[in-house]
Amino acid sequence: MAGTNIGVPVAPNYPVWSTSGAIPKIYSTTLNAYFYVQTVAMNICNRTWEGAIKKQGDQVTIRSLPNVTVQRITKGGRMRLDTSDPPSIQFHVDKALGYGITIDDIDEYQTDIDWVNKNADHAVREVGIEIDAEMLQGVPASAHAANIGTTAGIKSGWANMGTAGDPIELDDTTIIRKITEMMLVLDEQNIPNDMRFVVLPHWAQMLIKNSELKDANIGGGHLLRSPYLGKIDRAEIYPSNQLLTVVDGGAQCTNILFGHKSAISYAGQVIKNKVTEPSDGFAQNLLGLNVYGWMVTKPGALGVCYATMAA
Repeated sequence: MAGTNIGVPVAPNYPVWSTSGAIPKIYSTTLNAYFYVQTVAMNICNRTWEGAIKKQGDQVTIRSLPNVTVQRITKGGRMRLDTSDPPSIQFHVDKALGYGITIDDIDEYQTDIDWVNKNADHAVREVGIEIDAEMLQGVPASAHAANIGTTAGIKSGWANMGTAGDPIELDDTTIIRKITEMMLVLDEQNIPNDMRFVVLPHWAQMLIKNSELKDANIGGGHLLRSPYLGKIDRAEIYPSNQLLTVVDGGAQCTNILFGHKSAISYAGQVIKNKVTEPSDGFAQNLLGLNVYGWMVTKPGALGVCYATMAA
């Protein structure tokens, strides 16, 4: 009967060495790859008021210019004076996320990997992923009423962005047209041409790669050879696995976001990481705190297309 010689099968009658303690357990210094969710929220929001909040506290009053009524003048006529107060909104920093990890000193000293920094970096990235999901799934409810639904478009009402029970069915022949309709919705809100975005689920990104644009150069690189789609009709195209997705009538439907960076504001007030040592043991505690807030400060610059992939 064949034996084992240092883990390798051996022929019959071949001496089998005792391997107890002879073969060391070797740990690779290269950690098994951890695949992080691709985050996009910080690419589609602005941080205009972050400095003011960091200095003053947990909220800031964002003021706007008042509406002006333009009047036709007649000889001898009297002007009507606008007396309305300028509108304002309150932006709060009212959310917090944190983490705590304990690393035993013996493990830290006896290993050949910098566990403290590796775990701290890992935790910080996970916090970013959580904020990304929270923002992408929370902002659709604040989109302007004229930028959603089956009659989107504040002037024309012509663009169909889908609605619950009646999602838009997209395929590789309709995806580009639908993105141009999203841009029409923004045009009718007088949104600037720069800093526009569309956040797509990966299935919609696949449709673009199989559309009439598959042989085109977009964003400086060939569409099928680059993970970044670049621009389509003035909008930066970002893929994400964290958009709000629901099952509607047996179909998986996604809230595709489109808009302008002015629509969503973000502010991080406290970002703190520290290492402490417990008084009753030998270990290092990694602690992290992130206090932040986000808000749709310009609803007219944000829209939602409720869509599914055509069968």
